[in-house]
Amino acid sequence: MQFNNISFTLIITLIFGGIICASIYSYYTKKVLGEFVKRLNDKGITSEESALSVKELGYSTISAFFIGLSLGEGSSLRRYVKACLSKEERDVLKEEKGIDAKFWLDAETKETALERYNGEGMKLWKLLVGIVACIVAAILCVNVFPHIIRMFMGAGESFKVNNDVVGTRTEDTVMTLPEEEEKPVEKAEEK
Repeated sequence: MQFNNISFTLIITLIFGGIICASIYSYYTKKVLGEFVKRLNDKGITSEESALSVKELGYSTISAFFIGLSLGEGSSLRRYVKACLSKEERDVLKEEKGIDAKFWLDAETKETALERYNGEGMKLWKLLVGIVACIVAAILCVNVFPHIIRMFMGAGESFKVNNDVVGTRTEDTVMTLPEEEEKPVEKAEEK
């Protein structure tokens, strides 16, 4: 089934793919970044003097990389987690001395951060079950919806009104587009 040269399967795949990506991002935000915010709070890191780097908080290199991406300038996490240095200063220190940036939890917004990034209800098995359910739903939609649409389209044909020609004279109707209105329209020949 096609809609303006876009296949129905592609539409369903994109919709359910978006749902799966949003679920994974939500899990990452609540679980991984939530754990980072919780560690900062549990260690009492609420000032610049007590700031620690992501690695000093006990994260592996891979986790530190992804958390570092989420702590970029202008990110939503940076509203709550402050950096001791600007991005340029951090880049220079990292390049020259191998020193990682140090972060601390803003005391004024600490409660909001803990609430927003609370990932206690997020479980990996729930995410996986949700992904499997989305895949099953997408497969059902791709295989069942076209048949339902065809069924309704077929049922609609029995409700069509029969337009019989009344009289002996018929004319072709000529419709013009707005840009063609200036040109004279020729009458169709009578049949």
